[in-house]
Amino acid sequence: MPTPAEIQDMLNASEGPNRDLDVLIWAATRPEPGWTTRTWRGVVIPENPRYPRSFCQDDVPELTASADAAFELTEKLLPGWRLRLTNELEGADGTEWQALIRVPSGGAIYRNAASRPVAILRALMDAWIPRRAEG
Repeated sequence: MPTPAEIQDMLNASEGPNRDLDVLIWAATRPEPGWTTRTWRGVVIPENPRYPRSFCQDDVPELTASADAAFELTEKLLPGWRLRLTNELEGADGTEWQALIRVPSGGAIYRNAASRPVAILRALMDAWIPRRAEG
């Protein structure tokens, strides 16, 4: 399974819905230990040896396709942090989205993308990876 930083790189290269990327993000951000992924018949699926049943992509939220799913994951991983989403960027034509996450200690993380969910997930990963490393 790729590291969170490698998943972030894949997310930065993505502009729209990607079910394999959904699975990687979901497995990397699970609070329970032991989650990993494997490729089965050309599809990335989540698995955890602690659970007896098989998992498939249908068990994973459509994070890269749904702004609601991306917001929900942000709320779970960064409780109490503020997230703002806009497409009213100065000098832009309204087709690019910007997600802003306010860091409680001050400052903000801004990330842009062509889709709302991807902008949210890019900002989330930028905020969550260092926080995860801190423990």
